Amino acid sequence: MTTRGAPPILHDPEALEGAWRTNSVNSAWLRPGDWHVPEVEAVAEFVATGADPSSAIESLARARAHNGVGLAETLADVRCLAEISDGQLDPWQCAEAVARGWQDGSLVVANPMSMLDPTTSMATLPYLALRLREIYAHAAANDANASETHCLLVAETAVTCTDPWLRFERGSLLGSVLTDVFDAGETSVSLGSGSGAAIVVIERGRQLGRTLRYTKRRIEAALAPVQRAGGARHPVHVWVESLPRSYDAALAQVEDIAR
Repeated sequence: MTTRGAPPILHDPEALEGAWRTNSVNSAWLRPGDWHVPEVEAVAEFVATGADPSSAIESLARARAHNGVGLAETLADVRCLAEISDGQLDPWQCAEAVARGWQDGSLVVANPMSMLDPTTSMATLPYLALRLREIYAHAAANDANASETHCLLVAETAVTCTDPWLRFERGSLLGSVLTDVFDAGETSVSLGSGSGAAIVVIERGRQLGRTLRYTKRRIEAALAPVQRAGGARHPVHVWVESLPRSYDAALAQVEDIAR
């Protein structure tokens, strides 16, 4: 049963869901377009009827984990529901349900090969989207901005080349250099098998210029035989792209670079 003196919104699952979404998008959620999942409706229904929503919240957290949403963002989203629930939700009970569901969902490990480009041994674009989401969520949780903490190093080595072996060697050598240079937890991502281009997500720091020059030298040295055979750009292009202030804009930026 709902509380007799509770605001009318708490008796209406659709209105409750709408208010929850608004609160979350305005203060916690990174991408408004992927906030709604079917499990949201179940949580709103439980809260509106006064039933214990723990199982529904657990299912929601599991779905969030499946969709690549981090634990911090999932907890913040449920907290936004609690803020408009007029004290009907127990914060600790909700947090425990989120933790259980999210952990279960995160244990469903996708095929590692779907996140790894076999030609370059670098990560793929879908993994980059997840990594950027983590970076933006972490920055928001610490009252920072991802554009000030991280940036993208872009390497472009491609020329028009129809020889599949040269294309394979170009991608393989580029991946080998980048995973060797950036071996302290940075994310190196292929922009497609045979594309000859890659992105590395790196933290901003005083050594950024030196890192850029060193990376370019290493790539040039590794690709010299492929360049002589006409299978790689000479000189290679290596530059830094600043991240935009929003996660959606970052995804659009990556799409533009990958074209």
